[in-house]
Amino acid sequence: MSTDSGRETRNTLIKDEKGVILVEFAFCFIILIVLFLGTVTLSFAFRDYVSLQRVVREGAREAVITGNTSMAYSKAYQAAWLWGLKPENLTITFQQEVDGNRTFEKCYGTYQIELFNYTFPALVGQASLSDININANATFGWWDFTKKNP
Repeated sequence: MSTDSGRETRNTLIKDEKGVILVEFAFCFIILIVLFLGTVTLSFAFRDYVSLQRVVREGAREAVITGNTSMAYSKAYQAAWLWGLKPENLTITFQQEVDGNRTFEKCYGTYQIELFNYTFPALVGQASLSDININANATFGWWDFTKKNP
């Protein structure tokens, strides 16, 4: 038996393993990029959720202060613009509840998030890959001591 052929095979195998590191890096890089872009997309969705909470809070506050829901709609949409929400994806509704001399003004908001439009606008084009509706509500109230409690 010759040991020279064993050395040749071993040297050939070592030469062939040089590209393994590059292949492993490519697989790991793809996984890391997907995780990173998923994190970025979720952070945009969370930002929109926090912004929607601020919008409905501002709308309910304005409805309580002025007693006028049309001014509250206007204020809510101004707040939406301020916090970077698209008005065409936003729906605001108001509901008033009276309980004796207590009055509550509730503002409900629904916002349609277009996932991946922030991270891949050219890939997605004009349509979103999947839309998610987020909801928020806020309640403000006041006591009206001029009314008699029944």
